[in-house]
Amino acid sequence: MVQEAIKSTVELPSTWWKRNYGISHPDPTTADPRAIVDYQLTVKRIILERYHDVPALVAACRDDHPAETFELFGCDLRQVLAQAFGAPELTWSSETGCLWDDRSRVPLNRPESAEEINALPALDWDTVPAVRKILNRKQEIEAALPSIRVTSDCVRWAPANSNVRSGFVTIPSFIDMGPFLMGDEHFFESLLMRPEMSHALMGRCLQWAVSYSEYMRDRFVHMADEPVRGVGSMAGDYATMLSPDLYDEYAYGYDRTVMEHFGPDLPTNLHSCGPSAHLYEKWTTYPNVAVLQTRWMDGHLARLRSLMPNTLLEITFAPPQFDIDHADIADIANLLWQAARDAEFRGVSFHAIFTGVRDNAAIDQRLRAFFKTIEDINNSL
Repeated sequence: MVQEAIKSTVELPSTWWKRNYGISHPDPTTADPRAIVDYQLTVKRIILERYHDVPALVAACRDDHPAETFELFGCDLRQVLAQAFGAPELTWSSETGCLWDDRSRVPLNRPESAEEINALPALDWDTVPAVRKILNRKQEIEAALPSIRVTSDCVRWAPANSNVRSGFVTIPSFIDMGPFLMGDEHFFESLLMRPEMSHALMGRCLQWAVSYSEYMRDRFVHMADEPVRGVGSMAGDYATMLSPDLYDEYAYGYDRTVMEHFGPDLPTNLHSCGPSAHLYEKWTTYPNVAVLQTRWMDGHLARLRSLMPNTLLEITFAPPQFDIDHADIADIANLLWQAARDAEFRGVSFHAIFTGVRDNAAIDQRLRAFFKTIEDINNSL
């Protein structure tokens, strides 16, 4: 068994940055791209000053140059698809640093039958206003920042001058697309009560997802001869809400068809951000999961490692499973050591989400304890 250094990251909420430094991320869909780059560099400088004694953060922020890539916001097919069928545009919240959709105004008004779903039109992405907005924004950024490569979260490719040959497409899961189109309640009720309609919607979502992926690849990659070498994101944000049987039918059923389209043996990224221990055995049915992101659950990581011995596990520590803001310092260290042991000190990374509700001294103390423990673990390997 080869032990490997554990990578670690933390997340501080936008409210913390605004409270302490009076800054917030500019609206990524409308702000001057140079203002966004300036904001990112400001964040780096603040981290270097505030956490100059945390080697992991110093290493991540010591480069005071702009990033080589600029990721375009608003490309997520779940949101683009909803807008294509009439949902309102996304709105930016400077408080949360996120784009938000209005889930009370979903575009499909409680469909009841497969016939209604099959009657929905095919989409010409050139004519979808949300897509035109994305491409116009891409041109605007390229003009303002000619030395920076504009990327999208729906296609990830190595630059043309890179020696790395990699190409990754992101196909949103059916379980994640449905709520954006129908609303949470009606969608999940339909999985149980309207299976014929649900399967029809699953088929249409696959058609839209594949065509959107190919459309965006043509516009972002500039490497038409390069094959797709990886596919994500399997499972989905809402996977945790499904029973194992429903997961088999709708989540894995959809993902299997995606894999068959792109190549059943390609490496995949599997994502289930909620507590999902009841699905671990189901994930073993995927043929080649290279990376898995999921929530830490007390007493379950060793089982996940045994079931997926060759997968990189990206484990998130977040409330309510673990509230690092309020945890005792000793409990943080004990938890991380136990998690590292459960993961067999290999193929794992840890991400801690702070809510930022406590005073700065308490947050700083716990952030330092998190990174110091990871450093101690790595030094012991």
